[in-house]
Order: sequence, then C-alpha cells, then structure tokens
Amino acid sequence: MSPALIRLRHDLRTAVNHILGYGEMLLEEAEVEGPDERVERLREVRAAGLEVLVLIDAALGAGVSKEDEALAGLRLGLEPLADGLRTTIARLEQVSPERDVGDLSRLATAAGQLLGFADRALITDETRSETVVVHADSFSAESSGSRGPALLPDGAPSRILVADDDPTNRDLLGRRLARDGHHVTFAADGREALALAEAGGQDLVLLDLMMPELDGDEVLRRMKASPELRDLPVLMISAHDEHAAVGRCIAMGADDYLPKPFDPVLLRARVGACLARKRARDQELEYLRQVRLLTAAAESLEAGRLDTTALAEVTARGDALGGLARVLERAAREIRVREQRLALQVQQLRIEIDETRKARAVAEIVESDYFHELQRRAAELRRQVS
Repeated sequence: MSPALIRLRHDLRTAVNHILGYGEMLLEEAEVEGPDERVERLREVRAAGLEVLVLIDAALGAGVSKEDEALAGLRLGLEPLADGLRTTIARLEQVSPERDVGDLSRLATAAGQLLGFADRALITDETRSETVVVHADSFSAESSGSRGPALLPDGAPSRILVADDDPTNRDLLGRRLARDGHHVTFAADGREALALAEAGGQDLVLLDLMMPELDGDEVLRRMKASPELRDLPVLMISAHDEHAAVGRCIAMGADDYLPKPFDPVLLRARVGACLARKRARDQELEYLRQVRLLTAAAESLEAGRLDTTALAEVTARGDALGGLARVLERAAREIRVREQRLALQVQQLRIEIDETRKARAVAEIVESDYFHELQRRAAELRRQVS
C-alpha cells in the first residue's frame, strides 16, 4: 500500500475515532438523564460511525492491490454515510442542552472531514481539522466529574502521560481518563513525550505510534534503554491493522496496546491493568529496599553499632518483614540494656578492686616490721612523757 493510502486510512480512522469517542461520551450522559430523542440520535451516530469503520477497513485493508478501485469504492460508500451523519448531528443540535454544543461541533467537524473525502480525491493535511484544541496542559480528576481519583499505594492519584499529535485524540483520551480519576498530561510529539517522561512523575504513558519529531517506536526504544524510564509502563496507541508495529513495540518492552477508535471499556481495562502492574512493581521495589535496610541493620547489630532509627519505616509494616524488623529492634534494645548493665557492673567492680588494692596496701604497711618498730618507739615516747 502506498504511503498516501496509508496516510488516508490514518486520517479517516482518526475522524471516525472522534465521532465514536465524542458520541459515546454524549450517549453515556444522555442515557443517565433518561431515554429521549437525543439518546436515539446518538445511537444512530454510533451505528453510523461503526459502519464507516467497517467500510474503511474493507476498502483500505492490508491486502489492497488496486488502489484506484479501492478509493472509488470507498468514496461511493462513504458519501451517504457521512451525509447521514451530518443530518443526524444537525437534529441532535436541536434537542441537546447548551453544554453539549462544543462536543456536537467536534462531531460535525469529523463528519465534515469524511464528507470532504467523498467530494475530493484525498484528505490532505490542509483539510484535516485543527479546530478542536485542548486548552490545558493536563486534565485532573477534580475538574472532570470523575468517579474519584484512581489512587496509587502511597495515596496519590495516578498520573498518565498521553502522547498523540492529534489534538482531538488527546482531548478524547484526556476526558476519558480524567473521568476515571486519573491526572492526565499531554505531549503533541515524540520529543515532548520523551522530555515529559524524563522529567518524572508519571505512572503510565499512552504513546501513539505515528507522531512527528520522534515516532512512537523511537520514543519507546529510548525509554527502554534508559535506567530511569525502563520500568515506566507504556501502552501503545495504534490502528487496528498495525499488528506488525504493535508486535515490534511489545517485543521492545511495551506493556500493551490500545486500538483506535478508543473503546471506553477496553481503555479502562488496559489502563487499569498497566497501573496494577506498576503498583505491584513499585511495591516489590519498596519491599526489596526495606529488606536491604533490615539486612544492613542486622549487620550493624552484629558489629555493635546498630541505630534503630533506620528501622522505623520497616517496623511500621504489618507483614512478616515488619515483624522481623520489630524483633530485631527489640533485640537491639535488650542488647543496649545489657551493655549498660554490664558497663555499670564493670564500673562497680573497678571501684571494688581499687578499694581492695588500697586496703591491701594499708595492710602491707601496718603488718610490716618497720611499722611495728614505729609503734614500739611511739609507745616508749608516750611513757617517757608521762
């Protein structure tokens, strides 16, 4: 397949991703509020988007040989579907609340892209929409009506970096992730993604395969070559038929992949699985660090210089490692008490020895012939005086 056709398929699938993504979010909200015409129209949008996706995959699949015929067939099938989408979205605008205006505009833009292809030969970079822009560097759980923050073991919300050159894809993923309680940061190209990952503070990276500056493969390769980043989980974002590229990325160390268009259930499941593995890895690393602390404490105890303050964080654990640390801490206290008691006994013994030595020295003087002679002379002097 020619590069132009590969790019066309990418652009068409991106437009469908926008239609399905925004349509699904609007449908979820509408269904909560109750069945009405809005719910019916949004279901029509979803069904039409899925039809377009099937059409794109059939016309521009990996086995396409006659590209002109494929384009003609795609254009012929796409025109009525895209036109029907625009009509449905126009009806939606009449029955939807004011808060949905922005997302309906995004739906209309994506449908216009599809219809534009039906009128022209190709969707070019000039016809791709840049009207949907994320006006913030990050999404947070607090600002998105989330189900509550998705917490890591230390109680902090999980932090996810979304790297995608398409602003609408970033918006869709950011809003979905923020709804699930994650803090989301964005990168518009590979270099920015790598810089943000190197800055630290991320728990997961969602990495698009096709990006300017550095593509997803290269960003992943550099991350896995870095001692600081190699354990940071990566979820690749790919088109359904990019199996070879996805396989290559997983072989390089990517944890999983997320196909476009984004399925919210699959997104939640794979993000959750990646974060769970990271939590387990973080806990394992922390456990090993505390094992090293305990080992060092045991060695210092053997050498007679244990400082139990270094064991404080280990003794706070409620597991077997914490129990062992508490046993070691008690043993250290008992050893210190015994050492202090022994030191006192030694001091008392030294005093007794000194007194004994003094008594012995006095006895030696008193019992000597010279002392007895002095006593005798003293007695004679006393008699003479008296």
